[in-house]
Amino acid sequence: MKSSILIRISWVFLCGIAIIIPTAKIFVALVMAVLVLALIVNWSPKSTISRSMIGLLLLYVTIGVGLVFSDDLSSAQRHLEIKLSFLVFPLVWWLGPNHDKKWIDRVLWCFVLATSSFAVYSFGEAFTTYLVSGDSSEFMYRKLSNGYHPTYQAVYGCFSIGTLLNWLMKGQNKWKWFKIGLLVLLSVYVGLLASKAGILCLAALLIFLAFHQVRDKQERKLVLLHASLFAILMVSVLAVPKASVRFEQVITSATGKGDAKIATSSSDARLIAWRSAVDVMLEKPFGVGTGDVKSALTEKYREQGEHFAEEKQLNAHNQFLQIGVEHGWWGMFLLLGVCGGGVLESIRMKNRLLTIFILICGFNMLFESFLELQAGIVFFCFFLTLLSQSRSDARV
Repeated sequence: MKSSILIRISWVFLCGIAIIIPTAKIFVALVMAVLVLALIVNWSPKSTISRSMIGLLLLYVTIGVGLVFSDDLSSAQRHLEIKLSFLVFPLVWWLGPNHDKKWIDRVLWCFVLATSSFAVYSFGEAFTTYLVSGDSSEFMYRKLSNGYHPTYQAVYGCFSIGTLLNWLMKGQNKWKWFKIGLLVLLSVYVGLLASKAGILCLAALLIFLAFHQVRDKQERKLVLLHASLFAILMVSVLAVPKASVRFEQVITSATGKGDAKIATSSSDARLIAWRSAVDVMLEKPFGVGTGDVKSALTEKYREQGEHFAEEKQLNAHNQFLQIGVEHGWWGMFLLLGVCGGGVLESIRMKNRLLTIFILICGFNMLFESFLELQAGIVFFCFFLTLLSQSRSDARV
């Protein structure tokens, strides 16, 4: 039988991981190692494992098999280490504590409060710098994300907002005004981060949850809250001119008014990267091998005369295409299966928060190679495995 003390210690370490994901990513590996050690000492595997966890394990096996086809073994081995979360977190929940709603809510609260605290800290840093420089760009994009890529901080903000709104929609009104205050703060933060994928993701999330609010005929005031948060997001985007310029570039690229031959902006470069990734997948349907995506895409950019993309050595800027280039069509469909299977699992479990989480991650995977850095991998694997343990009475 599992020791109650070790179970409590395991949950404390899980709370610790939730805190450091959005604030101090450098310590994630250390906390994960201690957590795994505690679970091994108290070895007590479960008889079943969720489909989401099986999908993550298959992804890691696929990455391991890809070593055979790699032309750069040192890069491939580093890649295998970076993706270790695909293996670790399914094992954590296979060996770890059973579902406990109170502790799961504590883990979620830790993440929400850590993300909110990081946002407050970032605003403070930006304001201090602004007093010296007088440059409003201190409040946007990379300068506001303090060492993180803005896309990842925007994703953390979106998930925190989804978590808070889910609690309110379920009638968990304790600390209601505090939760609303955090929602306003995080909506402004996501808007000013100026991550195009993050802003579009939050807008889609608010519309999605408002639709559920109306469909389920729940408290009408919350529909007004969704609308207010949407308005706050739009005002935040328009408040800093440099943020709105980024969206003007998207419109220019989408309408074909820019230079179609030379990619010079991130929006143009994404279109080049997507097209090149598909070309590589058609040429090598079984993939180029673990760790060889950058060299394969760079060679393709060179062939096409895309000097901007070649110089930047751009990745696929789409996680499904990224893994498709690396491991072929099998890899791409496997990742699609993990996301799609997770949505089906969330519907079966009546777990709206799991649905929210997968839709947020899946949306961002369409525009970024989201699982190529620890900031995305740990977040995705940690919460996918955590929430797949959870049952909820919410309709999805």
